[in-house]
Amino acid sequence: DIDRAIIALNTCISLSPDPTTYGNTLVLRELGSSHQTRYDAFGDLQDLNQAIYTFERVVNLVPQADSMFPYFLNLLGGSHMSRFRHKEDPLDIDEAMSLIQRAAHLASNDPTILSNYATVLHHRFERTGNLDDLNEAIRVKQNALLLIPEDYDNRPGMLNNLANSLQSRYHRSGDINDLNEAIKNHREALRLTPDGHPSLPDWLNNLGCVLQNRFQSTDDLVDIDEAIPLQKRAISLNNQGHPDIPGHLSNLSNSYMLRFFVTKDENDLEEGRKAIQRAIDLVPGDHAIKCRFHFDLGEIFRQRYLHVGNRNTSLLEQAKEQFILAANLSIGAPFRRILAASQWAICSLILGDQSQYAEAYSIAFDLVPRLAWIGNTISNRHQELRKVAHLTKEATIIAIGLEQYSLAIQWLEQGRCIVRNQLSNLRTPLHDLYGIDPQLASELQRVGTALETHGHMETNKSRSIDDIHEISSQNDAVKRHRQLAKQWDELLDRARQIDGFETFLKPISFSHLSCTIPETGPVIVLNGHAMAEWCDALIVMRNIDEVIYIKLDNFSYNKAENLRKRLSRCLSSYRLRTREARSGRPDFKALGSNDIYYILSELWTCIVKPLLDGLGYSPCKSSTPPRVWFCPTGPLSFLPIHAAGIYQSIDGVRGPAISDYVVASYTPSVSALAEIAQESKHCPFLGMLSVSQPDLPDLPPIPSTSMESLGIYNAFDASNLPSLRLDGSSATIGSVVEGMQSMSWVHLACHAVQDTSDPAKSGFYLQDGCLDFSNLVQKHFSHADFAFLSACQTSMGDEQLSEEAVHLASGMLSAGYRGVIATMWSIDDEQAPQISQHVYSHLLTNIEPNCGPQSSQAAHALHYAIQHFRKEHGDDEKSLLSWVPFIHWGL
Repeated sequence: DIDRAIIALNTCISLSPDPTTYGNTLVLRELGSSHQTRYDAFGDLQDLNQAIYTFERVVNLVPQADSMFPYFLNLLGGSHMSRFRHKEDPLDIDEAMSLIQRAAHLASNDPTILSNYATVLHHRFERTGNLDDLNEAIRVKQNALLLIPEDYDNRPGMLNNLANSLQSRYHRSGDINDLNEAIKNHREALRLTPDGHPSLPDWLNNLGCVLQNRFQSTDDLVDIDEAIPLQKRAISLNNQGHPDIPGHLSNLSNSYMLRFFVTKDENDLEEGRKAIQRAIDLVPGDHAIKCRFHFDLGEIFRQRYLHVGNRNTSLLEQAKEQFILAANLSIGAPFRRILAASQWAICSLILGDQSQYAEAYSIAFDLVPRLAWIGNTISNRHQELRKVAHLTKEATIIAIGLEQYSLAIQWLEQGRCIVRNQLSNLRTPLHDLYGIDPQLASELQRVGTALETHGHMETNKSRSIDDIHEISSQNDAVKRHRQLAKQWDELLDRARQIDGFETFLKPISFSHLSCTIPETGPVIVLNGHAMAEWCDALIVMRNIDEVIYIKLDNFSYNKAENLRKRLSRCLSSYRLRTREARSGRPDFKALGSNDIYYILSELWTCIVKPLLDGLGYSPCKSSTPPRVWFCPTGPLSFLPIHAAGIYQSIDGVRGPAISDYVVASYTPSVSALAEIAQESKHCPFLGMLSVSQPDLPDLPPIPSTSMESLGIYNAFDASNLPSLRLDGSSATIGSVVEGMQSMSWVHLACHAVQDTSDPAKSGFYLQDGCLDFSNLVQKHFSHADFAFLSACQTSMGDEQLSEEAVHLASGMLSAGYRGVIATMWSIDDEQAPQISQHVYSHLLTNIEPNCGPQSSQAAHALHYAIQHFRKEHGDDEKSLLSWVPFIHWGL
């Protein structure tokens, strides 16, 4: 019947004088709806594309003032939603959001349109993780139900949609009340649905899924024993070939698997295998969900292998084959493909096949930038990267175990600082490409600049449908961002087809890294894994082809995590983890815990001393000790390795410390340091900008910041060097950014904050607001050279994003600064100026004529300042807690 209807409607259109301009919206609407119906029945993507094309014609023909216009917008938006579920192309969900929001604004009392609008919000939540969207979806769905009578035809569908959103909120919040309310709504939807209704299989399946979720929470077999028959009935009621059957089979397979984990009944594993295999056989080859089905089948084979006691390796071979299929399915979701590639690698190693593990992990690392796609905002990308935080640690420790140290470095570089690398790529000089294809280079530069701007926009803020102008603007920005990202990917593909540009903007090889890092010292990458009883040091040195490996037998990932927690407790007890930085005088009344002594001693004994011995360092008598750079990962990123030492005196004799041997700096990644070293051999000094904010509303006064900035201004002025001071009311966001654009050095003495809920919002408090991380990294100060961040927690980072170096010091490096002095925790308002005074005193000594101070001496200047501070204040707890937070990043 549906085939004949489509033929008849197309015939009607073909008989018109010009079918391409046919204007009967009634016929076109019926044709679009028929294609949508046939897609819903058989899953042919061509039908869906035809439905979208036809509904677009209707929308363009109908006047916006027509009462049917919002209805047509809703139809077109619904078809885009269907295509998003099929292809998982974010452009479809963005278009659906735009269309259905407009429809809901124009028909704010239409329950069906409101329900669809809420469904789009729910899908956007699934993509962005923005809980505001999900809460708004639930609110809109609840209100829509209030608008309809008990016998409303679509009430069961609306109850079902509300239950789905409640279920999603349960996954996010863990509130069992949401899950129970979802079950209640699903049962009510089923009560209202007669036998033979086309949606009955969906309602049965969905109730089974939510009962499955409650079983996972409670381990009550009653729930899973009810879920399985419901899901089996859902499958039996659908016509053979119905496009929903593969999804329902997948859910049934998951229920069998969950029951197996509790009962250990092998029959459940076998039933789960048969269900998911049938789903794979039925799903169209162009459907993105096929990737998940292959992954799930691989998991079943892997579980069977584990269940029989690792005796039947053929089961693991079958698991591996399914993971390979999932990892290589180009239409699959990047996250699922990454998981599949990781399992493929592990299966290969267990089977003794080392030839495939590197290929598997290489696929996984190539997919990470697609997961954190440049078409998403930076905050969204950080959210996505949390999902694969395990990948880099897992792959690296395996490569190290196989003594493939160069590969370990390569993967550490690929799997860390993803967003920073993306920003760096957008700003890469294109001189060589301009010489070959100036038009392509110009396009890349234009798109890259636009992408930087869009990456920092707040495009996921949930708004009421009454704010239609803001909504339209937001949706336009989102779509433009996606289009730019696709254009960028296409331009990169074009560039890589040019001879000599095959690796253009691809991850840097180890051989290139070793040729471009500074000559003045090694880069020491510290890595650990929770499953290992030791940590690893991978050392890269200029022009040395092999990575030097040192095993840290007495230090483990778990020990690093325990020290991090102990340090955090120590700092909290002294009010050095306060949200406000530079909060006046820290509370040192409770001194005597010896925590800081213990932590620094452990770092010396277990990490730094073995490294210095392994590299052949001895105590340095020179006034300019050699340099080393640390690149710590995981919990090591939050430990003051630069200050490691034994500071408690024994019989009046102080123990050894790292500063007796070397000057220690940090880098977010090896490639970040190589990039800085390669780009700028020398930066001319173009002036010092000193900024201070002593007294802001709702923040503790920090009066010493004014004296600090004034002292810096006077010191540079006395040296006949250009200097600008912005203090108090003159230190606005605009004036500070303008100063940073003209001056090459900047000193920021003010309050700062590390926002753990959204690290991109961490920033410096100025007169008229917060100059935050996202604002900084989108700037590229052409004269930037050196920054001193004399504020709290400017190098603290986010524990959940330890591999991304999401802190203000890293932001300044991304903005173009070659070197940055920053702080790991809150600093004392009275003692901070002493540190900065000695830093600049050293930098302003022995300046060569017409050169100005050299930022490359900043690390030594901080070393000098700390030694001077220690001579004045000793090495008691208060002194250590005052100077240890100061660290140097970059060149």
